[in-house]
Amino acid sequence: MDLITDYWNKFLEGKENKDAFRYGGEISFGMDEYSSAELTALVLSGKKTASVSALEAFKIDNESLPKAGVYYVLTDSSEKPCAVIKTENVQVLPYNEVTWDMAQKEDSSFSMEEWRYNHNLAFEDDAAVMGYDFTPDMPVVFEEFCVVFRQ
Repeated sequence: MDLITDYWNKFLEGKENKDAFRYGGEISFGMDEYSSAELTALVLSGKKTASVSALEAFKIDNESLPKAGVYYVLTDSSEKPCAVIKTENVQVLPYNEVTWDMAQKEDSSFSMEEWRYNHNLAFEDDAAVMGYDFTPDMPVVFEEFCVVFRQ
């Protein structure tokens, strides 16, 4: 077995109805080693409980949208499992309608202006690589989650 499967099976140990835990695969945060390490640490500390992604990126990658109640193995920048997270809520909304309350769950910015500036840069880079158009009103996927297992 691989590390991800082993980690998932450790999470399931002792649970009576294992089929009730819908496994969505592995997930990681960040676009490079530095941001991955920073964002993973925020998730593990409980300071990051949400993520914002371009809806168009899901379509381009032919990925399903996250769903509430699904569990994912969180991996670090070296693809080592470090936690299991559970998606609690998913919303699709225009990027310019992300609120300060939502943004605070997503990262450690000090203001909405800082959050917007950082995310504009990230979405511009992502759009250039993925091949979609970044616009202030483009649809984004706002996913809230919590850490349910860490070993």
